[in-house]
Amino acid sequence: MTPNMMRVLAAGWLLVVLAACGGGAGSEPAATVLTKQCETSDAEADPNDNNCGQVQVGLTDADGDFLSYQVDVSKLTLIRQDGVRVELLPTRTRVDFAQYVELSELVTAATVPTGRYVSGEITLDYRNADIQVERDGSAVNAQPIDANGNAVTELSLAIQLDSGKPLRIAPGIPAMLQLDFNLAASNSVDLSADPVTVTVEPVLLASVEPVDDRPFRLRGPLLSVNFTDSYYRAALRPFWDRSDRRGGVRIYTDADSNFLINGEALAGADGLTALAAQAAGTATLAFGRYERGSQHFVADEVWAGSSVPGGTLDAVEGVVLARSDNTLTVFGATLARADGSVSFRETLTVALDTDTKVIKPRAHQNDLSLAEISVGQRITALGSLSRDDNSSDNNSLDDNSGAILAADAVLLRLTSAGGSLLLQQPGQLNLNLQALAGLSPSRFDFSGTGSSAEFDADASAYEVATPNAFSQLHSIGAPIRALGYVRAYGNAPADFDALSVQDFSSARAQIMVGFGEQGSSTPFASATEAGVVIDLQDDALGDRHFLQRGGLRVDLQNLVSSPLLAPASDGHDWYALRTSNGVFMYSSYSAFLAELTTRLSAGGKLVKLHALGGFVDSSNTFTLRALTVVIR
Repeated sequence: MTPNMMRVLAAGWLLVVLAACGGGAGSEPAATVLTKQCETSDAEADPNDNNCGQVQVGLTDADGDFLSYQVDVSKLTLIRQDGVRVELLPTRTRVDFAQYVELSELVTAATVPTGRYVSGEITLDYRNADIQVERDGSAVNAQPIDANGNAVTELSLAIQLDSGKPLRIAPGIPAMLQLDFNLAASNSVDLSADPVTVTVEPVLLASVEPVDDRPFRLRGPLLSVNFTDSYYRAALRPFWDRSDRRGGVRIYTDADSNFLINGEALAGADGLTALAAQAAGTATLAFGRYERGSQHFVADEVWAGSSVPGGTLDAVEGVVLARSDNTLTVFGATLARADGSVSFRETLTVALDTDTKVIKPRAHQNDLSLAEISVGQRITALGSLSRDDNSSDNNSLDDNSGAILAADAVLLRLTSAGGSLLLQQPGQLNLNLQALAGLSPSRFDFSGTGSSAEFDADASAYEVATPNAFSQLHSIGAPIRALGYVRAYGNAPADFDALSVQDFSSARAQIMVGFGEQGSSTPFASATEAGVVIDLQDDALGDRHFLQRGGLRVDLQNLVSSPLLAPASDGHDWYALRTSNGVFMYSSYSAFLAELTTRLSAGGKLVKLHALGGFVDSSNTFTLRALTVVIR
């Protein structure tokens, strides 16, 4: 990395799930744009047309360095084999990719005709983009430009699905299309520019099965509750949308589902019963998982009524950087006001008092102490925003000066802690902490976190308490990621209570390599059926060549040798080749390698490579789940 250039890593995920029902492909003329054919009298009803199925579109974001990355998705189109075009989004959708590190957001549940879909197109509108990055400890705006330095307006990207695995929508047979909008390969930030610039070249990967499993966020007003099958239906309103009609979705619950309804914590059947007592139209927000076998969304958490952020109360979502008595400094704050406005704040103050209710999912209790809110914890705070100087202009809080949220309730959110393993013993892991809630440990003030000052959390030896049943052994130095909650304020050690622990030898490791603007015609030291090895001595090698596992980033040139990027043995690996004509997808490594070799031999240059999968240090092998390359 050059002294005045930062390359930003971030990745967005866009998931399309189609559950088809009814008859055949029909006989519409080619190139017809179908926007009305499959609408019902109630846009939130289950699809019931004999020629139509339901399209469910979700979005998420992987770990990144952007503080804010808000753009409009103005169009998302699927193209059937006969040329029929289906528009999936009824209106443009504003997305902040930086806020979706751990989650997928269900965006729409439209109904579309059945058939065999072979391609698509996505359009992003940057004209009102809000992109912010960190420079010298402060948030600064970044201007989106193209490779020629021109301001970016709208960018469209064509998608050619794998001919061996097209998207087939047949009667009664669910299907899935996952679009990985890869910001890691799509963006680079120049902090030396004035103003700061981000060069944008969209790159994505499309597959007809999930590349990895991510929790889902599903938001919208309540439609109905079904006790027999243990689900409720919501009219989808993604992100902070309050008015658009995005279709209806079933959200299943079970005995382990936690509910927070108007501030009251419940679980299982009791929670579903309480939800049924709410009026139709009550705001709901669910966090859960998509089960591949049943094709159901199953909720781990359900919030309803006044507990939904941005409803009847002002809401702040972010990470606690510091705590002094009952005052919190919250970083990366998304502020959703009760009037419907939404904004990004670098930091914002949250004030607690003795009446502030603390809710911790899975705790099944309503009387948690304020001490549960500690440094490093990801939170959602609900209350009333004002200025602490008693200004009469409390409704025009367009900057951070004096802004403070008096919290009626604080919801603790699942938080991640990642770093390299220093010590493992029964019930505890010690980490050299590299990232807490996705942020560098240097951002936090851990004062007061310990039972005394000598026991305050220490990033160089961060203590993670592990579940009682946890017995998996990890090698010293292994990159570890724990998911759970920060230990209560003033109660460390341990510093963090893990619900689950993962190393990166099996999944969610990333490799990013760039070969400069001109690219390389010989980017590989070897390229065989066993895999590819990147030539790290290539003269065209740029300043990005790293392996990232959680918050731990390692320069590939510091490894003993360049790792082997090998196809997965189970066949669930996907490949994308980005050219000037769009993105071409492959489910076969052999077919991808043959096409890549042909293009390089014909004078093509490889500019970027991004890999997702698992890395094993002992064998120096990276097992691929997804590989994306950019060719010019």
